[in-house]
Amino acid sequence: MKDYKKQNLPITKHFEEKVLAKALLVSEGKRTALKKEILCITGSGVITNTRSEANLKEHNGYILIDIDYKHNLHLKNEFYKLKEKVFKEIDAVCYAGLSVSGEGYYLIIKIEKPEQHKEYFESIKEWIKYGEDINIDMSCIDVARLRLFSVDDHPYINEKATVLRESFLREVKKPSVSKNIYSSKNDLTELVEKIEASGISIAPSYDEYMKLAIVFHSEQGENGRGLFHRVCSLDSKYDSKDCDKQFNEVSKKIIPAVLRELCCI
Repeated sequence: MKDYKKQNLPITKHFEEKVLAKALLVSEGKRTALKKEILCITGSGVITNTRSEANLKEHNGYILIDIDYKHNLHLKNEFYKLKEKVFKEIDAVCYAGLSVSGEGYYLIIKIEKPEQHKEYFESIKEWIKYGEDINIDMSCIDVARLRLFSVDDHPYINEKATVLRESFLREVKKPSVSKNIYSSKNDLTELVEKIEASGISIAPSYDEYMKLAIVFHSEQGENGRGLFHRVCSLDSKYDSKDCDKQFNEVSKKIIPAVLRELCCI
């Protein structure tokens, strides 16, 4: 990572403030003008003359990956937690920071064989999609692609990141994080689907009803409200207003495996 930093331009506080101010214009539909005014680099190497892959003079051994919210709407609010919950758990990530708009990230990953840039991109794309259900920007396959300068007050930097070896290109892609951060969410949704398929009320009593509310609130916060309604609606005494009231009142105390116990799974 240190050798990558050497390629960066000296950045002043005034310049950082200018970038942040211009980033605000993105929401006003002025993205094109913004891109023309902010400094940028070709993140994977030195390009001579016109910017094209054919004019690559020297590859620096790094590949940059863009991940935008617009390509990952299925992650909802979890998208804004990726840096802390996912990227820092991937040993090969040297750097993870916000894009200039604040609506995306870019990763810097070191590769062993720069001449196989495109092959690495395809493998990384599959790796991150399979492991974390994250879609990356396909335009990053272009070694001559521009990288806009952006400011992140809390970037993730790993000076001891591992290098992606050539053998990575031949590996069967597996999740890079030991436990995917969405597993709890996916497991809970799958359980709700099983309950709905059975058509059986699993919370006929008040105590069981409250336990369900605590489980859904603890596991998913406000996002658990819909699942709570889906399960409770199977009972003949279901009342949507009462259901909302109970969900609003539950504490955040975690009760492990309550849902599985009720489901007898």
